[in-house]
Amino acid sequence: MVARVTALRLVCLATPVQPAVRRGVVPTEGNGGGADDVPLPAWPCAPSVPIIAGTGWSAAIARRWCPDQRVTTIEALRGAGAGRWGGQALSDLPPAEVGRWLADPDFAPPDGESRGCVLDRVRTWLATRDGPGAACVVVAEPVIVRALVLAVLGGGASMEHALDVAPLSRTVLVRHRTWRVRQMGMPLTGGE
Repeated sequence: MVARVTALRLVCLATPVQPAVRRGVVPTEGNGGGADDVPLPAWPCAPSVPIIAGTGWSAAIARRWCPDQRVTTIEALRGAGAGRWGGQALSDLPPAEVGRWLADPDFAPPDGESRGCVLDRVRTWLATRDGPGAACVVVAEPVIVRALVLAVLGGGASMEHALDVAPLSRTVLVRHRTWRVRQMGMPLTGGE
């Protein structure tokens, strides 16, 4: 008799755009401010499925989606660290450095982190996910969902711009023996 291998499943929900970003301001780390004012599509939370979120914005959104469930925050899934740029208007930052930030995956804002660093911490977290038949919902910023997909595909941070993970979308990752991308960037319509 052959043992059936049960998949590990991560349903990744990409958060909406933060109000600061809509105003052209680099968001600050750990900031969940404004989450109560952002419209969210309904998402039926299954009580038996654990909810995992990054810190700050992601956790605030997860608690709105699933107010009656415990949300476990995971530091590795927090948004990208903007360092001293956090809270500043993009128009006030040096244009050449903003250009490097957008183009170079190894560039980090002062006291912040590069996209490569974000990918490394997400890849490390994903490598620790195991267990038979485990499933969970991951609520994270789109940049973190893209990093999860890149980690599954074995890609580098320079490939991030080739992936389209919109805010308020669903991405499903599964692992039987290895990780696979089952769905990516599907519009969030209120269910799995």
